[in-house]
Amino acid sequence: MFQFTISVGNFIVKLCYVLSLIAVMITGIATMFSGGFGGFLSGLMIIVAGVLLVILAFYLLFIIIDIHQQLINLNAKLDKKENKENL
Repeated sequence: MFQFTISVGNFIVKLCYVLSLIAVMITGIATMFSGGFGGFLSGLMIIVAGVLLVILAFYLLFIIIDIHQQLINLNAKLDKKENKENL
């Protein structure tokens, strides 16, 4: 049950990642064609900076999730070791 919850949660995070990238691209392209040279530059900056920020934010989130999972595994191993010592 716990592994199923993790895999569903992981899917949801990856789905949000892809949707965020799509939203940044759509916003940047819409801004590029809003008119004027400033709109083109603004749209280009939104695409470049937005994609980088989304990648960095979700990379940090994936690292935090991985650290959390590793701490759960370490805690389970320590509990098993502690139970063996108490017997």
